[in-house]
Formats: sequence, C-alpha cells, structure tokens
Amino acid sequence: LTNFNLFEILTHIGHSEKVLFVRIFLSVLILIFSLQSWTKADDIRDFEIEGISIGDSLLDYVSEEEIKLEFPYKKKTFGSIVLFDESHKIFDAIQFHVKKGDKKYKIHSLEGLIFFYENIEDCYPKKEEIVNDVKHLFPDSEIQNRKSNHYLDKTGKSKVDETIFWINSGESIRIGCYDWSEEFDYGDKLTVAILDKEITKFFMEE
Repeated sequence: LTNFNLFEILTHIGHSEKVLFVRIFLSVLILIFSLQSWTKADDIRDFEIEGISIGDSLLDYVSEEEIKLEFPYKKKTFGSIVLFDESHKIFDAIQFHVKKGDKKYKIHSLEGLIFFYENIEDCYPKKEEIVNDVKHLFPDSEIQNRKSNHYLDKTGKSKVDETIFWINSGESIRIGCYDWSEEFDYGDKLTVAILDKEITKFFMEE
C-alpha cells in the first residue's frame, strides 16, 4: 500500500470522515490480501468474491424468489441483479449476470462494488494497486487501459477509468472507477469484475 501516516490523516478530519476513511482503508487492505491469495489458483474459476466464483449457481446464495433480474442490454441474453448484504467482508454490493431462462442460475460474471460517495479521487490509487496485483497473476494477459464517457450518460459527464485483462482462455477481469454525474443516482464506485468466456464475448458484441 501507498506509504503514508494514517494517524496524521485521522487527526485532521472529522468523526464521520474518519469512519468512512477507515472503512474504505480496511476494505481495500483486505481486498489486496485476497488478490494476493489468488496466486495459488490454477483457473479463473478459483477466484472468489465474498466466497463466490463464476460457474456457481446463484441459488446457492439466494432463493429463487429473491432473484429479480433486470435486462438493461439491447440483447436480452443475460440479466443482472445487484445484491447488498451486510455480511460482506469487503464489498458493499455484488452484481451478478445469469443467462435468461437458465433455471440453474449459473453465474457468468460477478462484480464486487465499493462505493466512493463524494470522494471518487480516492478510488483511482486503489484501482492501480489492484491492477498491479492482477498483472502479477496474469503476466501473459493482454492489458487494455481506457478512459471514456459512460454510454448510459448521453451528456458525457459520467466517466469511466477502466483496466481490462484479456485472458488467453477468452475470459476477462475488469477493474474500474466509475464517476457518475449528479443526474445519475448510482453512486461513484470501484468495481472488480470476473467474467467467463461466454459473457465476455456477449459484452464485446453488445
């Protein structure tokens, strides 16, 4: 982690800011250690976000009645759902993608979310720390860095700073900071996403 005096920072901010700072600091610290543990994995399916892997069934974590899919894409092949759970140790929420009509609810992608309300600038150094760790895990992967306007915001005010790891097997890992304009009540966030080959191809075509 970046070298700084944590005590000095905490003595110069208010109580509410301290709570937020410490929560984010601990979350990212745990996340970095989790990423380092992935070096023992032989397959991207061994990677876990809050104990969940792609290829698992979403039914192992929530009941079918709780799964209310949204279909925000032009093609309705995949639906998504965002779940908030106070038991999560690292992430504020997790987004899942499953195929429409799949009664087994196989997870094709999962994305951990950490929100940075009103402090998106804190997201970028944390993103780079995670990116550097993933580089060591996949030294042969093709890496794409891109900064763009979010396609949902036609005003161009919402920004995305994303790094994509294209894995030789056709799968991908995406780490990004999302800076939403005030017109969108989505919440600025850091995302760490793991996608299997099928949904990676779907997003490329979408």
